[in-house]
Amino acid sequence: MKAISLPVLFLNGNDLQLTELGVKSEDECIPEIKEVLFYRIDAISPYNYKGENYSIIHTASQDFICPIEIKKLNKYFDFI
Repeated sequence: MKAISLPVLFLNGNDLQLTELGVKSEDECIPEIKEVLFYRIDAISPYNYKGENYSIIHTASQDFICPIEIKKLNKYFDFI
């Protein structure tokens, strides 16, 4: 099974707790970018995050926000 590594936005642990408690909104948080190794991607859709064109990577169990525009992200998969 071939995997692909892509950048994904994550809230840090402190921001995540504050948003869950309602003290802070997700719009006030600055997400961290971490590389995620994907073995399965079911779909990719366009997503606008804070005025930027990003993508949502849909997997069987979760959705991930990737800071790459869908047209550019599609080039990662040209080999398929």
